[in-house]
Amino acid sequence: MAETRTHGRKGPSQAGQKQPEKSGAQMALALAAERGTRERPFIAAQANAQARSWLARPRWPAERLWLWGNAGVGKTHLMHAWAREQETRGRKVQWLQAGGLTLDSLGQICVAGVPWEGEHAPLMAPGLDIVIDNIETLADEAALLHLLNHVQHLNAGLAPPGHRLLLAARLPPARQVFTLPDLASRLRAIPAVEVQEPDDRLRSSLLLSLLAARQLVVAPTVIEWLERHLPRTAQALITSVDRLDALALARGAPVTRALAAEGLADLLTAVEEPEVADEEEKTT
Repeated sequence: MAETRTHGRKGPSQAGQKQPEKSGAQMALALAAERGTRERPFIAAQANAQARSWLARPRWPAERLWLWGNAGVGKTHLMHAWAREQETRGRKVQWLQAGGLTLDSLGQICVAGVPWEGEHAPLMAPGLDIVIDNIETLADEAALLHLLNHVQHLNAGLAPPGHRLLLAARLPPARQVFTLPDLASRLRAIPAVEVQEPDDRLRSSLLLSLLAARQLVVAPTVIEWLERHLPRTAQALITSVDRLDALALARGAPVTRALAAEGLADLLTAVEEPEVADEEEKTT
């Protein structure tokens, strides 16, 4: 199938096919919703090497591990990869968001309103691994404390490794604020491994991967310019590409330095006045 480029975006040729017309804004919203179901690109690098090493271990102290790092550095990707690996080994993995963890009126654990205790509840499954993401969104500390105690009790009667807990947050447990002293002491005993911000090489690869995931064709000079002027965090790259994608679709225009300077004005640093697109910024 032939490939065409429309407004700086790669796509299959649809010559001869009449498509229903959509505004740039409608297209941007539709694609943004679709992207929400896709994983961000993940690249193995020195910044996440220590976390990958810990996740590769067959056992953890007390069968608990805490990953921490800024938004966008790849914690959730690492946990998804680890969960898939455990499932290939015949283990069961339950994934939950910390904000959905609560206790019901009977003092039993619920996740997003679904009971987790009882004869046929998820916690009773053998060979269970529990992944808890976004600990900073935890609202019911008593529920997490109860979960930790319940899993410890279950593990006392199971052959190793029993139930394992993998947690993730933006801060390590020693810097996370908890109101329940018992919960704080238990969490601070968990090994905490940082997923670091990308170095220059990883940052460049991540930017290219994010652009490719959206099929955006951007001139090398514009990419180099973005690398020089964007904040040196993974989240800044993710936010920038999201904005550029939506703005290019809404405008029906390619991603140029001028468009980037406009759409990313609050993120860019030490930016000179945008120039009129020249031969170097052409993508066709």
